[in-house]
Amino acid sequence: MLKPFKYSFFIIIGIALAVGVSKVFYPLVAKRSQLIGEREAAVSDNEHLRKKISEFKQKQNDFQNDPEYIELVARRQGLVKRSEVVFDFSHLTGE
Repeated sequence: MLKPFKYSFFIIIGIALAVGVSKVFYPLVAKRSQLIGEREAAVSDNEHLRKKISEFKQKQNDFQNDPEYIELVARRQGLVKRSEVVFDFSHLTGE
Protein backbone atom coordinates (compact mmCIF):
# COMPACT_ATOMS: atom_id res chain seq x y z
CA MET A 1 0.00 0.00 0.00
CA LEU A 2 1.01 3.56 -0.69
CA LYS A 3 1.51 5.87 2.18
CA PRO A 4 -0.27 9.26 2.32
CA PHE A 5 3.02 10.98 1.47
CA LYS A 6 3.24 9.05 -1.78
CA TYR A 7 -0.38 9.98 -2.65
CA SER A 8 0.31 13.65 -2.12
CA PHE A 9 3.53 13.33 -4.11
CA PHE A 10 1.65 11.89 -7.09
CA ILE A 11 -1.05 14.54 -6.77
CA ILE A 12 1.56 17.33 -6.75
CA ILE A 13 3.37 15.78 -9.74
CA GLY A 14 0.01 15.47 -11.58
CA ILE A 15 -0.87 19.10 -10.87
CA ALA A 16 2.58 20.24 -11.97
CA LEU A 17 2.26 18.27 -15.20
CA ALA A 18 -1.21 19.71 -15.84
CA VAL A 19 0.05 23.25 -15.28
CA GLY A 20 3.08 22.62 -17.49
CA VAL A 21 0.99 21.16 -20.28
CA SER A 22 -1.52 24.02 -20.08
CA LYS A 23 1.30 26.60 -20.22
CA VAL A 24 2.68 24.91 -23.31
CA PHE A 25 -0.62 24.55 -25.15
CA TYR A 26 -2.47 27.75 -24.16
CA PRO A 27 -0.47 30.00 -26.55
CA LEU A 28 -1.08 27.48 -29.32
CA VAL A 29 -4.82 27.48 -28.66
CA ALA A 30 -4.90 31.29 -28.58
CA LYS A 31 -2.95 31.48 -31.85
CA ARG A 32 -5.31 28.93 -33.42
CA SER A 33 -8.32 31.02 -32.42
CA GLN A 34 -6.69 34.11 -33.95
CA LEU A 35 -5.92 32.25 -37.17
CA ILE A 36 -9.49 30.94 -37.39
CA GLY A 37 -10.77 34.52 -37.15
CA GLU A 38 -8.35 35.69 -39.84
CA ARG A 39 -9.36 32.79 -42.07
CA GLU A 40 -13.06 33.63 -41.71
CA ALA A 41 -12.32 37.25 -42.64
CA ALA A 42 -10.32 36.13 -45.68
CA VAL A 43 -13.09 33.77 -46.79
CA SER A 44 -15.62 36.59 -46.47
CA ASP A 45 -13.39 38.94 -48.48
CA ASN A 46 -12.89 36.28 -51.15
CA GLU A 47 -16.64 35.77 -51.48
CA HIS A 48 -17.16 39.52 -51.85
CA LEU A 49 -14.44 39.71 -54.50
CA ARG A 50 -15.92 36.73 -56.38
CA LYS A 51 -19.26 38.55 -56.55
CA LYS A 52 -17.59 41.71 -57.84
CA ILE A 53 -15.66 39.73 -60.45
CA SER A 54 -18.90 38.08 -61.55
CA GLU A 55 -20.55 41.52 -61.90
CA PHE A 56 -17.61 42.85 -63.91
CA LYS A 57 -17.65 39.81 -66.19
CA GLN A 58 -21.38 40.35 -66.78
CA LYS A 59 -20.79 44.02 -67.63
CA GLN A 60 -17.94 43.08 -69.94
CA ASN A 61 -20.17 40.54 -71.66
CA ASP A 62 -22.93 43.14 -72.01
CA PHE A 63 -20.52 45.65 -73.53
CA GLN A 64 -19.26 43.08 -76.00
CA ASN A 65 -22.61 41.62 -77.04
CA ASP A 66 -25.47 44.04 -76.26
CA PRO A 67 -25.65 47.29 -78.29
CA GLU A 68 -28.69 48.45 -76.31
CA TYR A 69 -26.70 48.23 -73.08
CA ILE A 70 -23.91 50.29 -74.61
CA GLU A 71 -26.41 52.94 -75.66
CA LEU A 72 -27.99 52.95 -72.20
CA VAL A 73 -24.63 53.48 -70.49
CA ALA A 74 -23.66 56.20 -72.98
CA ARG A 75 -26.95 58.05 -72.41
CA ARG A 76 -26.45 57.88 -68.65
CA GLN A 77 -23.10 59.58 -69.24
CA GLY A 78 -24.85 62.36 -71.17
CA LEU A 79 -23.77 61.30 -74.65
CA VAL A 80 -26.05 61.57 -77.69
CA LYS A 81 -25.91 60.35 -81.27
CA ARG A 82 -24.62 62.74 -83.94
CA SER A 83 -27.99 62.80 -85.65
CA GLU A 84 -29.91 63.75 -82.48
CA VAL A 85 -30.89 67.25 -81.44
CA VAL A 86 -30.60 68.10 -77.74
CA PHE A 87 -32.99 70.50 -76.06
CA ASP A 88 -31.71 71.80 -72.72
CA PHE A 89 -34.49 72.96 -70.40
CA SER A 90 -32.41 72.99 -67.25
CA HIS A 91 -32.30 76.81 -67.13
CA LEU A 92 -36.12 76.88 -66.91
CA THR A 93 -36.28 74.57 -63.92
CA GLY A 94 -33.47 76.31 -62.04
CA GLU A 95 -30.99 73.42 -62.11
